[in-house]
Amino acid sequence: MDIFQSTTNPFDEFMKGVEGFSISFNTFISIFFISIRYIFGAILIILGVLTIYRSRISPYFKEKQYSPQYKKNGEKFRKSGIILAVFYINIGFGIIFTYFTLLLVILLDPIPDRLIFSLFMNSSVIDPSKVYNFSDINSISEPFDKSLYFILSIGSFLSILDIVLSLWIIFNKSHSNLRTQIILLIIGIIGCFLTGFTTAFMLFL
Repeated sequence: MDIFQSTTNPFDEFMKGVEGFSISFNTFISIFFISIRYIFGAILIILGVLTIYRSRISPYFKEKQYSPQYKKNGEKFRKSGIILAVFYINIGFGIIFTYFTLLLVILLDPIPDRLIFSLFMNSSVIDPSKVYNFSDINSISEPFDKSLYFILSIGSFLSILDIVLSLWIIFNKSHSNLRTQIILLIIGIIGCFLTGFTTAFMLFL
């Protein structure tokens, strides 16, 4: 019997566990974004339909349109809401059928966003050659690097969702603090500049 039996390095076992978790996480997030594409598109369509209902059909609007305050400036706000509603409905169908997603990627790609990627580039801890691949999910081979991209994609999606909901609440004059919604809108825009406007949209394709 060989008395010199090989011992397992605890660090190697730990890294294997991390790699296994990253692979499982990446698989889950890939499925999540495939599903969320349809859910997000449906949310946009529903928000658009609700805006049109509130502006034209609901008893709340019919009562409000005769008030002096509405006659003063409400009509302009209502028209802006209708335009936003039509925009949301078109984006919703466009995301579900991917044609608008492609258009958004083309239009938003020149924006100097993804500032977190730039911070990684200037980091002395992370290899810049690996960070370069973060801009293209198809170029990433390491599970951990792909997990990092997916985490940033989640941040990008949440920021986009924040912008969409904040705009809808502002234009519909819902019962909420307008200043709070504007702050949330600014936070969403900053989040998109940090994580990228197209980082999440790339996973919708």
